[in-house]
Amino acid sequence: MRPPSYSSSSSSSSESSGPDSDLSSEGWSDSELEVSDHEQETPAICCICDYSTEGPVADVWAHMRAAHNVNSDQQFDLTDDYLRMKLVNYMRKNGRQPSGAADLESDEWLRPVVEEDRLLFEELAEFAQENSPNAGNLPGLSDDPSQLTREQLLAENAFLRAQVEDLRRLLADEDEEDGPRSRPRKGAGRYYTGKSYSGEAVYSNGPIGAPTVFRE
Repeated sequence: MRPPSYSSSSSSSSESSGPDSDLSSEGWSDSELEVSDHEQETPAICCICDYSTEGPVADVWAHMRAAHNVNSDQQFDLTDDYLRMKLVNYMRKNGRQPSGAADLESDEWLRPVVEEDRLLFEELAEFAQENSPNAGNLPGLSDDPSQLTREQLLAENAFLRAQVEDLRRLLADEDEEDGPRSRPRKGAGRYYTGKSYSGEAVYSNGPIGAPTVFRE
């Protein structure tokens, strides 16, 4: 009697694991991985011309500032996400930047003009801070106060004064909510009851209770 043959199962196993298999160890095919990588490289496109880059969106904003004078006077606060979204959609639809913030008041400009627009959803971080109104006057941007201009120092001083004033108002509001807790005036609530044998005036803290001696 011949022993059973396993050649068919061996061959099928070798075929599934042979060089023709395009599945990775995680179950993804090479073609699927290529598509995923391509989707991650969606270019960021200028709002006014055909310039695009697969790099950070800050490169596009720098290009628009240099080539099209977009926000060159720093009139738009790019750290404000909603304002930045409105600005992008306005420029994509009109091919230019608005004349002022009043042109962006309508919520119409919150609707994306371009799908998957990287300029709408990726943050600008340092670029936004450096290219927004009063960027140079923001306290704490310089580690060396001696490098600040007089206007920047005055702005920082005004900012700190405003912070102190806000803190004072906050404390005053808390005192009003808690009720009057002011310290009693000297002698307030004391009752003169006569003098001691040594000639010192004797007062009591109220009509009830043992008298307490206070020196005048």
